[in-house]
Amino acid sequence: MILPFLLACSILSPDDTGGSYVDEPEIAGPEGLWALVHPTTPAARGSGIYLVDTTLGSSTGPLVLPAVLTSPHALFDDGDGLLVGGFVDDGTESPDVPDSVFRLDYDGTEVTSYTQPSTEGITAVDGTVYVAEPSALVHLLTPEWSPVTSIEVESVVQDVAIDGRTLYVLSNDDRDSIRAYDLDDPTAPPSFATEQATFNNMGYAMMFWDGHLVVADQDDGGNFLRHIDVSTGESLGITRIALGGWITAISVEE
Repeated sequence: MILPFLLACSILSPDDTGGSYVDEPEIAGPEGLWALVHPTTPAARGSGIYLVDTTLGSSTGPLVLPAVLTSPHALFDDGDGLLVGGFVDDGTESPDVPDSVFRLDYDGTEVTSYTQPSTEGITAVDGTVYVAEPSALVHLLTPEWSPVTSIEVESVVQDVAIDGRTLYVLSNDDRDSIRAYDLDDPTAPPSFATEQATFNNMGYAMMFWDGHLVVADQDDGGNFLRHIDVSTGESLGITRIALGGWITAISVEE
């Protein structure tokens, strides 16, 4: 049975300039946060992967993305490097499935790439890699990229996160939503869901950190992290981050 929870609505407060700002408590975020900035709306220093220190309000980067990765949407730090994925355009019309996931060293050097359809989210735990396609599929693979199984979910996938045996799926269809799936019974309906129609930019980047979900959001004051209680679906508060542009994936620095 789906147990829907309505996320606490963002309270938008205007200022003297006419801008709107989320009026919620500010709480601490992770000291090291990888953030993937899309080339459609780059940060001041360009698109790519940034390392953000939310405690100091600073960021370094960007690491340059593989040239064929024209629309990046997935990022995960697995402790051995960065997995980054998205939509690729290699300038050909080949019918073959492309390499859309790339392993990078922490200095941005490309180590290898993996054959995978367009990728919207990546995470990994206990030796299993979870790769989400936009078309409501999450693939489970070994670290060597051998397929294990696939899970069909209820909506278009924008990002995924794992906590224990729970798979969280972020979607931005008619309403932004987060659903949770039991990995021991993945065919069962999701046991948890959130919906929110008023986020400015929710629906692209999510991770699990410090016992709760974290989603990238945005208002007229810039980008911030929204912290979400998985037991109630309510917002715990926000963390402002010193990085502009359109953030399409986030991951804690390992």
